[in-house]
Amino acid sequence: MLKSRILIALYKTVSLPDKGKIMGNKLLVLLAIGAISVAAFLACDNNRTPGTGPGNGSGTETPTPDLPRDQTAQINLPGDHTGTVQGHMTNAEWEGVAERIESVIQTIFDLSSTALQNALLTTFGRQDGIVVIAEKDPNFNQWKTTGDGRTMYVNISLDQEEFVSELALAIVAAFQNRESVDNVDVAATAAQR
Repeated sequence: MLKSRILIALYKTVSLPDKGKIMGNKLLVLLAIGAISVAAFLACDNNRTPGTGPGNGSGTETPTPDLPRDQTAQINLPGDHTGTVQGHMTNAEWEGVAERIESVIQTIFDLSSTALQNALLTTFGRQDGIVVIAEKDPNFNQWKTTGDGRTMYVNISLDQEEFVSELALAIVAAFQNRESVDNVDVAATAAQR
């Protein structure tokens, strides 16, 4: 819009007195149009916030906010199995979560007896693998399982030692197809009411 107004104004101000001067005037108009186009292009700053970008010394773009979103990662489990880690968090919060869970599961497996390792391998080998849903502000203290034998929710804000022991309990509850919250069976809680 601004560019067309400038071109119209230039066209109106350039006089064409005779045919001999037409070439000189055309050249002058073309040079002026080119200069204005370059100036308009350089002044265009639609994707920047005030005070940033070229001409302001920073040369930086407006950062994209790191908003919470659904995150998913595949993890490797003992016995050549894979699992899925999910969570709803920002990229910064998500960084390292899947790796931490994978490492803790490997530690649990390595520290387990042969009988427990076999139970873990059975759990890891279930169709579609296990699903660990990482929660940062859960409605439970440590973990919960759904009773489907493969899905568990874990509180990732636990310290490392507590995280290892609580995730081990959640995996055992998943193996037993128990629906539990913080190692208390939901069915048992309902029966007590």
